[in-house]
Amino acid sequence: MALAFRDQEELRHSTAFHNFMQQYGRTYNRDSREYLERFALFSKSLREVEAHNDKPKRLWTAGINHLSDRSGAELSGLRGWRGGAPQKSNAPSQRSKSSFLEHATYPSNFSWSGLQALSQVRDQRSCGSCWAVATSTVLQAHSEIHQGDKKRTFSEQDLVACVKNPHECGGQGGCRGATVELALKYVANHGLATEEERPYEGVDAMCTTADSSAGGGNSVLSMQQLQDGDESSDDMSGPGVHQVHRSKPGWTLGLKAWERLPVNNYGALMGALIEHGPIAVSAAADGWPKYESGIFTSDSKTVDHAVTLIGFGEDETGAKYWLIQNSWTNQWGEGGRIRLHRMDTDSKNCGVDTQPELGTGCNGGPKEVTVCGDCGVLYDSVVPHFWSSNNK
Repeated sequence: MALAFRDQEELRHSTAFHNFMQQYGRTYNRDSREYLERFALFSKSLREVEAHNDKPKRLWTAGINHLSDRSGAELSGLRGWRGGAPQKSNAPSQRSKSSFLEHATYPSNFSWSGLQALSQVRDQRSCGSCWAVATSTVLQAHSEIHQGDKKRTFSEQDLVACVKNPHECGGQGGCRGATVELALKYVANHGLATEEERPYEGVDAMCTTADSSAGGGNSVLSMQQLQDGDESSDDMSGPGVHQVHRSKPGWTLGLKAWERLPVNNYGALMGALIEHGPIAVSAAADGWPKYESGIFTSDSKTVDHAVTLIGFGEDETGAKYWLIQNSWTNQWGEGGRIRLHRMDTDSKNCGVDTQPELGTGCNGGPKEVTVCGDCGVLYDSVVPHFWSSNNK
């Protein structure tokens, strides 16, 4: 199965693939079928990268990274997505009142990137756990902002192992997908281990938890415990604040409530980010694997990936962007982050997702939803509310 080069392009691609293998520690046997398949995938990625970078007046640059030899199915699994939707629509945006002040004016640049919680970009590996990583990231960030010396970490692995998803909201559970809403409700009802207590493995595993109400110690959750405050029992499809009772384990961790912001509401998202902290958002990330730098633009509305919104800004040309932290290592994008194109009229930049149950919706939910902003970033935004350690 040794590779015979047909032309100079294939030879150039082979040299690039060899360098890629060395850089990212790939050990494919050159005589194997896997080598040929991975080389073909890499070559396709390289051609797409070069074609994009040849476009005039582009706002972003594509590049080769650790995802460049992955198949479409592997990349879809990474995002937990199994479907598609039309890209454009004239459907109106959905708006409702927000609990946050919708500022009349905003600063040109704003970022929470200095938080210690955001200093290390997560690696979700091949597990479709973006929803768990985004939840853990925002919880840790808000704990740092509001809890001071009481700040703590939150285990992604505990979420992957323990969050029930019987209605297949955003996936089939664990490494096959779920939602930030389900994860936050689980934390409110059951608490969560720290990252130090249960480090990330990137695989489905047995559910264990540190039961703070029983004085600590790991134990397998009983079926009755999981049914009490069942994560799927509330209608979480609409916006609103979900309070955490003082008797619940989540309160002990500092979580007093969590909120799904009004869908497709630019002002509510800006206000919540400024006033409270980083926000878990969902986006159509099918074009993201090749992102290297710049302000990413896309009309795609197939919302399929959970990430952490940490700021916004403008570049030297006046182009506006959202600053988002991903979970594909710091070798991807701009140190693990992406600048996503932003406009003040994003609430009118909308499309229709005709299979929401495959992204952020649940089986039996609406057959289609309107999503707004580049990559549909305004549609599904969730923020935790922490009580201050100085004032409960």
